[in-house]
Amino acid sequence: MRVKSALNSLSVKMCSLDNSLFIWKRNGKLEGLICIYVDDFLWAGNATFKKCVIDELQKQFLIGSSASESFTYVGLRIKSFSDGITIDQTQYASSLVPVTISSARNMQRESQLSESEKTAYRALVGQLNWMATHTRPDIAYDTCELSVAFSKATVTELVRLNKLVKRVKNESLQLFFPRLHSFETCSLECYTDAAFANLPNGGSQGGLIIFLKDDSGKKCPIFWQSRRLKRVVNSTLAAETMALIEGAEAAVYMAAG
Repeated sequence: MRVKSALNSLSVKMCSLDNSLFIWKRNGKLEGLICIYVDDFLWAGNATFKKCVIDELQKQFLIGSSASESFTYVGLRIKSFSDGITIDQTQYASSLVPVTISSARNMQRESQLSESEKTAYRALVGQLNWMATHTRPDIAYDTCELSVAFSKATVTELVRLNKLVKRVKNESLQLFFPRLHSFETCSLECYTDAAFANLPNGGSQGGLIIFLKDDSGKKCPIFWQSRRLKRVVNSTLAAETMALIEGAEAAVYMAAG
């Protein structure tokens, strides 16, 4: 509350879409952003924003350490370049540990998981979902399928989970966010897709990704997801339509913010 009060006194406003994001505008033009996670601050802005906001905050709060250009923020490694930034969770991925499966257990592919195996399964899927949400949209589909299998997961799903963990650990991937020309002229671009009846009980899976695009055609991925569609549908067309509706709703919501 003290931090929020200090930000408000400096005319930094909370984003309507995210209570951890604060925006600073001058003469109606965006000039700075601050993202807050507990007591960690991540900010970006011009020299005026630094002088009027960041320097003032440093006078009010004790700053333990600071870094720029290349640093880690809540597990995300961020690197800044002249043409944009990259974000990855390579270090986090290296800490993932597959669930141990004995040779005998590996032969029992249709066997339901034991309680201890279920606990390990849930924890590991949760870790992968954290990565899928922040830096690895490429594993969002697999993570969703593994998630919906929680209640009736078998050794088959556990083996598949371990294979996904191995893949994530072996691939050192980064998300690249190019420097856009002008935020004021940017637009949102949304793509959707669906897989019909690929989930238990006739469920279908929908995926979407939204880009922030400038007038030169450069794009930054700002939101993506892959999850079970809200309704059970009876055709591929219906699944695709539901995914499109969810994508449009997400894009309109972001545009309104």
